[in-house]
Amino acid sequence: MVEGTLSSDRHFVSAFIYAAYGSCPSTVRAGIMGMVGLHAVRKGIRSDALHAVALVAWIMLVWEPEYLLDIGFQLSFLVTIGLIVLVPRVSTLLPIPAVSLRNTIAMTFVAQAVSFPVTIYYFNQFSLLSWLANALLVPVFSMISFPAGLAALAAGIIWIPLGKIAAVVAEIGNWLAFKTIAFLTMTGGWVTIWPSPSLWWIMAYSALAILLYGAINQWISVKKAASARDAFLRFEAGRFVWFRTSAEALRVVIFCLLSFALLLITGYGPAFFPRTATVNMIDVGQGDSLLIRTSGGATLLVDGGGAMTFQKPGEAWKTRKNPYEVGKKLLVPLLKKKGIHQLDYVILTHQDTDHSKGLQAVVEEIPVKRFIFNGTFKANADNEKLFSTILKKRIPLIGG
Repeated sequence: MVEGTLSSDRHFVSAFIYAAYGSCPSTVRAGIMGMVGLHAVRKGIRSDALHAVALVAWIMLVWEPEYLLDIGFQLSFLVTIGLIVLVPRVSTLLPIPAVSLRNTIAMTFVAQAVSFPVTIYYFNQFSLLSWLANALLVPVFSMISFPAGLAALAAGIIWIPLGKIAAVVAEIGNWLAFKTIAFLTMTGGWVTIWPSPSLWWIMAYSALAILLYGAINQWISVKKAASARDAFLRFEAGRFVWFRTSAEALRVVIFCLLSFALLLITGYGPAFFPRTATVNMIDVGQGDSLLIRTSGGATLLVDGGGAMTFQKPGEAWKTRKNPYEVGKKLLVPLLKKKGIHQLDYVILTHQDTDHSKGLQAVVEEIPVKRFIFNGTFKANADNEKLFSTILKKRIPLIGG
């Protein structure tokens, strides 16, 4: 009994240290949940996962209320609650015999669907290959890398060469995972740009997702029920069944799918609808930058700003390791925030650094149809990098 208590205490202290030094909210959440779980086991308390998550959220917010505004906190708890509540339900709807495969697909689908509104709200982009990436990486880490890593640790205690063999297996799993990530990252055409949605859009997304799940669930229930034609509303297996026939339920499913598709279209391209010309002067600090939208829907970016540096010989030590880049920190996030999926024209009036440097990140991350410049080339490192990127991406160059 004493040995078991000491072991439990060690685990509790380890979880506390993990939470205290984790710093990021997702790590703190995992550590505190471990402490709550260990305490419940030690005291013989039966608790469900939702109550545990709610308790952890309360502890964290009492400790640090500003966690509520942290992106990591929001995503961590949203996905965790989604997995707890929805995975068992979604898994039952999938016509896949293998339980492990069905659960993996359900986890991937639920995690992506639940986190989608928050992801596009903060990051303004979503990879269409992320579903595939999660479906591939979760099994690799859970079935190869993690077990092999534990085996390497255990075997290394007994005999180091044996531990190295297990470590090679873990390394192969990691190599496969990271190569997959690298390949998906290189496939940039699959990354979609989304403007930050309104609160009403997020609420409509959540309501339609719940309604769609309920409609599909009812449709399957009606198809399986022998007495489906006997009553419009009946109580069966602890729940109400609202549809008289499977065809009626299917019509509701189709309506929900069409409504969901319309919601995604309006969320992805709100600029498709208003046709008013706008000119935005962007505060890039030194230099100039203009964003123009025509009544015909064309988008133009004129210049990109950029910080110039003035150094005397022997002052290279003053150069910052991570200097502020107006294109990466301001222009690209702004364009994505506005839901600009591509720029029809990027116009560089002249090639001084305070007009051209910010365009580097824009050309790298936003699709550009045409690049217009004055027809001359000013040789310096920034311009060489910019024009080589333009040529590499095969963007048409038009000299004015």
